Amino acid sequence: MNRFSCLLVLVAIPSVAFACTGGHDDKSATGTNPIVAEDSVEDGEACGAVTCGAGQVCCNASCGICTGPDESCIMLACDGEPEPKPKPEPKPEPCIKTGCSGHVCADQDIATTCEWQPHYACYQNAICERQADGECGFRATKELEECLAENASSSK
Repeated sequence: MNRFSCLLVLVAIPSVAFACTGGHDDKSATGTNPIVAEDSVEDGEACGAVTCGAGQVCCNASCGICTGPDESCIMLACDGEPEPKPKPEPKPEPCIKTGCSGHVCADQDIATTCEWQPHYACYQNAICERQADGECGFRATKELEECLAENASSSK
């Protein structure tokens, strides 16, 4: 008499698991446990992403589960390896006022000549920040624009 039983277990969607057991007298056409094919009893058998050890068979390749030839097997449909989490993009360096007169907005120190131009005074209270295009620059405020306009003629 063949004894073979399965228990349907609902696991987190979308997986469905079947726990099936069979004894030595449960013979399929291959003469082995109905869950395991006869040619899968080799040592070092590939089982999904793992290799089964000596005396083990691949029970469930989609999950990489190995068992003994006559042991119960969980027939769980695995979706494969989880996708690795993407590495977060490195945060860009903060923008800083730089240059000899503080008239340059950049994400690293910039060496400039140290002459003074009257319009450089406009940048002393200006906000240096990352712009929409990702580059560093001074925020275009009404005050900055007016100061630069007033001092444009004296810097020539």
